[in-house]
Amino acid sequence: MGISKKMQMVRVAELYYLHNMTQQQIANIVGISRPTVSRLLEDAKAQGIVEIKLNISDDIESGIASELRERLGFQEVIVVNTRETEYDKSMEKLAKTAADYVTGVIKSNMTIGVSWGRAMKALAVAMPELPLDHVKVVQTVGGLGMTASNFDGTDVVSILAAKLGGTHRSICGPAILPTKSVADELKQIPAISQVLEEASRANIYITGIGSFDEPDNSLQRAGYITCEERISLHERGAVANILARILDEDGNEVTDFNDRSLSISLDCLKGDALTIGISASENKAEAILAIAKGQYLNTLIIDLCCAQKVMECLDKKKHVKCKKKALS
Repeated sequence: MGISKKMQMVRVAELYYLHNMTQQQIANIVGISRPTVSRLLEDAKAQGIVEIKLNISDDIESGIASELRERLGFQEVIVVNTRETEYDKSMEKLAKTAADYVTGVIKSNMTIGVSWGRAMKALAVAMPELPLDHVKVVQTVGGLGMTASNFDGTDVVSILAAKLGGTHRSICGPAILPTKSVADELKQIPAISQVLEEASRANIYITGIGSFDEPDNSLQRAGYITCEERISLHERGAVANILARILDEDGNEVTDFNDRSLSISLDCLKGDALTIGISASENKAEAILAIAKGQYLNTLIIDLCCAQKVMECLDKKKHVKCKKKALS
């Protein structure tokens, strides 16, 4: 290899990697063709002049994340080793990673649909200030009520909107109504129907994941179901809930309960939007499998304990992969 070619590789690599120039711009400056620039860049990597290094945090478990991505069909899976056993501390660290991810995908002129719960509140608190133009944060499901007001959707959308320099819209009503007819009537009220309509057209959805394996399921904590009702629903096949809607192990909705929900349809999660689920705790494993089968999310952010339990369940059940269609 002549010295002139080596110096040419160094020059091309410097312009490309350090000065962020396009290959065509480099070709014009150096006086060579664009294909030659491409070959020089490849040669620079092969000769060790350029080394590509991924600076991945020690807390990110890329191996198990890649396997879950492949086996469950999610477009993206991020697994965080929080190195914590206490739920609140684990969720706090998980939320910081989730906030980093969300910060990278939110852009001006977007509508962000968010649910409620501990994961959502932790995310809202962890989000850095990111002033954008014309961002709207919209509640996707009615309120938790006074028993869990600290994690309510109205609080979450308010905090997130403030962090993003945007506006927010809340649903003035409970997440679960006594009957389907009452839920249908409330959905006709303009103050509620307009918010649901905006939420149904969001660019990004972010939600926590509820499990019926948990003794403190979010619907139970909010007072919408009793402990006995949770156990009864679990015995009938309920394993998960998102947006206050219950799913069985195949990802199907438990309609006699879900008809009473004041929330957007889960079909909204199956469109072209980016749909992000955030969860900690190994108790969420069965719920995550159900959500994967239903293809409600394309991005999953979970802690290592949860990921390991999901893998264990996959090995036992030989879970069939369900591919989520790629985002447009």
